[in-house]
Amino acid sequence: MAFTDEEVAYLRSQPLGRLATVSEDGQPDVVPVGYDFDGTYIYVSGHGDTVKTRKFRNVLDGNPK
Repeated sequence: MAFTDEEVAYLRSQPLGRLATVSEDGQPDVVPVGYDFDGTYIYVSGHGDTVKTRKFRNVLDGNPK
């Protein structure tokens, strides 16, 4: 996916991203995440046990559950 110049400027101006998921019962959950944008890819970071959570693993795996 290619980003427009305006999208790149916006991504580089934001200190935090938002990671949104939906639970099995349809409840949304949005959490702030640190991220880095290198001009092509967006890298999402977590701290401590964040990367060990089921939600984070599901997002990494592309699992819609």
